[in-house]
Order: sequence, then structure tokens, then C-alpha cells
Amino acid sequence: MAKNFAKLILPYNFKGFTLTMLDSDYLRILSPIEAERSLGAQIYPTFSSIFTSVLTAMCDHDLPYLEGVMEKRLFQSTKRDLDNLKSQKYQLNYLEPTKSTETEKNSEDLDEKPKIVIRKRLTWMKLIGKEKAKILQNLEYDHKEHDMKISLEPYGVLGAEIKRDLNVGESLILPGLTRGYYIKKPIWPWNFAALYQKQIIVINVYFMTKRKIYVSDEENFLVHGTEDTDKWLPHKWRFETFVDKIDWVLTDMDDYLMGNPYFYVKKNREWKI
Repeated sequence: MAKNFAKLILPYNFKGFTLTMLDSDYLRILSPIEAERSLGAQIYPTFSSIFTSVLTAMCDHDLPYLEGVMEKRLFQSTKRDLDNLKSQKYQLNYLEPTKSTETEKNSEDLDEKPKIVIRKRLTWMKLIGKEKAKILQNLEYDHKEHDMKISLEPYGVLGAEIKRDLNVGESLILPGLTRGYYIKKPIWPWNFAALYQKQIIVINVYFMTKRKIYVSDEENFLVHGTEDTDKWLPHKWRFETFVDKIDWVLTDMDDYLMGNPYFYVKKNREWKI
């Protein structure tokens, strides 16, 4: 029955995300001290909470919430697949281990005081060959909860709008190791000034978590995903916000939209995804 899901794949990857050859050969992890200093003391719990809220909203078919937190293209693709699941009478289910069970398993770890790790602003890791497929399982995550681990990878984009349909006209992206430049053509002096008027913080959030969703049929039989509460799954979600207004927008999940490029194509007044 799982083969029927070829056309019912959400941006969320039920099997967990894996880095591929399409990803950069470098992974840049932001230190927890710098993350909290630059983005706020609650930055890790915030992303942890959003992760859970998005999954439960998908299960509840809470489209208003998803539309409020997701970028337009990501929301449209998510809505499309949620509607397909519903029309075929499949059910999305949210699953996480109970805290009492996890507390018993990790009672010794929970009694320990959190260790403060002091390191440089960024930790650079060069990924070679097969290492990419295993790096997220073996990554030393900075933020740890009983069923969630998180590390952050920072980028920046200058000159672009988070709302893709506002990026009109011909333009080009000049990629950099930690920063991209969205420049409208032709390149005039005021184009460069516009770069600094629109500065976007981009955070790739790497989750390693036991929180998950799975698909069941009308008789509550598992047809896609896993019901194993002890299984850790990696995910990569991309968040963006303007520098002067921290209001995170989820722009991609598990590279479903290839990072959700700043270019868009309209066809018959509909977004082409």
C-alpha cells in the first residue's frame, strides 16, 4: 500500500532527512553561546516548539496556522498533499514518547547540570563522500531535550524579500559560503544600496528527534512512516526572518523545495512548484 504514496508525499520526510551530493561539502554549526547572544535565549526552545506545532497542525488539518507560519510556496505544497491525504481517507497521526518513559530511561542524564560548551562562533566541518549520509546521526547537537536535539546553521541573504512574489524582475543570486546576494539586473549603484536595506537571516535547523508523524488508513493500520517511539529521525528545516524584525517564517522542510529559491514562476495565476 505504501507505493500509493508516490503522489502523497508531504514536504515532511517520514523516513528522516539525509544530506546528499546536492548539499554543500561544508557544514557550519553556530555555537550555542553565539546563537543565544544573537538570536535570543529562547532560540532553541522556540524552534523545538515550532517543530511540534507544525506537525500537530498538519495532523489536525489546521490550515490557518500553517499558512501563518509557512512561506507561500511551502504552504501551497503542504496544503495540496494534506488535501490529497484527506480525500483518500488517510489520517495523519502525531507521535512522541511519553515524558514519564523518557524520564525513567534518562534519569541519570536529567540529574546532571547542563554542560556549557565554549567554542568559536562557527564550527566548520568538511564532509567527504559517504560521511554526508551519516553526519546528522552522529552530529554533536548543541541543544538537547528528552526527545529532541537541535543544531543551527546560519546563512544570510541580502537584497531579497521573504515573500517570493515580491521579488519581481530579472535578478541573480551570487552565492557565498555564509551569505547570498539577490541583485536585480541591470546592476546600478542603487541596487547595491538595496542589498543592505533587505537583510534576511537564514537558519537551517537540524533536528534529531523522536517526535514524528505517520499515516494510517480508515482502520488505523500503519501505511506510511513509523510508530516506533524510540526511533530518532533527522530533519532539516529552513527558517528566515528580517534582521530588524525577528518573526520566523518556515520556508522549506527537508529540502522539499530545494531551499525554496527566491525566484518564482506564475502560470495561470497559480504558483508552479
